[in-house]
Amino acid sequence: MYSACLSTFVKFLLNFFPEILALQFLLCYNFSHSDVFGEIMRRVFHMPERKVIKAAAKAQIKGSVGTFFLCYLVAGLITGVTFGLGGLFLPALIVGINMMFLGLIVGVKPQFGDMFKAANLFGRALWLQIIMGIFIYLWSLLLIVPGIIKAFAYSMSFYILADNPNLTAREALNESKRITNGHKMKLFVLELSFIPWFMLCGITFGIASIYVMPYVNATFANFYNAIKAQPQQAEYAPPQQA
Repeated sequence: MYSACLSTFVKFLLNFFPEILALQFLLCYNFSHSDVFGEIMRRVFHMPERKVIKAAAKAQIKGSVGTFFLCYLVAGLITGVTFGLGGLFLPALIVGINMMFLGLIVGVKPQFGDMFKAANLFGRALWLQIIMGIFIYLWSLLLIVPGIIKAFAYSMSFYILADNPNLTAREALNESKRITNGHKMKLFVLELSFIPWFMLCGITFGIASIYVMPYVNATFANFYNAIKAQPQQAEYAPPQQA
C-alpha cells in the first residue's frame, strides 16, 4: 500500500515537475533501487553525450567565428546607441542569428546579412520575449526554483521560432516545453559545463567571448537539433504491483 502510494506521488512529480525534483525526492526517501528510480535516470540521461555535442559545435564554427562576432557586435551597438530602445529589435536579431546557427549545423556557411532574415518576425519575436519574461517571473514568485525550471523549459523557444517561422510566439513556447520534457537535467549540466569558459571571458576582459559566444550558441543549436528529432516521451506509468 505504501509503495503504491509513493509510486503514484512520484508519477505526479514526473508529470508536472522536472526529473531532478523527483530524483531528489526518491534519494531522500531511500527509494533508489526501485523501477521508478530507473525510469527517472532513463529520462535524465537519454540524450546524445554532452562531449559529442560540444565537439561538433567546435568543428562547425571553424571559419565562422569572425562572422558571428560581427553579428554580436552589431546587435550590441544597435541596442547601445539607441539608449536601450534598440533592445526592442534584439529578439528578432536573436532569431536571425539562431537561424544562422541552425543552418551552420547542417553545413550552410553563415553570412553577416543573415542575421536580419527574421526582420519580418519582429512582432512575434518581441512577444515571445515578453511572455517568456512574464511566465518566468510569475513562476519565480512561488520560489526561485520553479522560475529556474521554467527558464529551462522555455530555453529552446527562440531556436524553435527560428526553425519554424510560421509558429506563433505561444506555439513556440509550448513546443519548447514539450521537447525539453525529460531533458532539463541534461540542459542544466550542459549549462554548468560552460562555467570555466565564462570565467575565461571574465579573466580576458571579454576578449575570449569572441570565440566562446559562437561556441556556446552552436552547442545549444546542436542540443535543440538532437532533442527535436526525438519522439515525445510518453507520460510515465508506475510499475505494476505483483
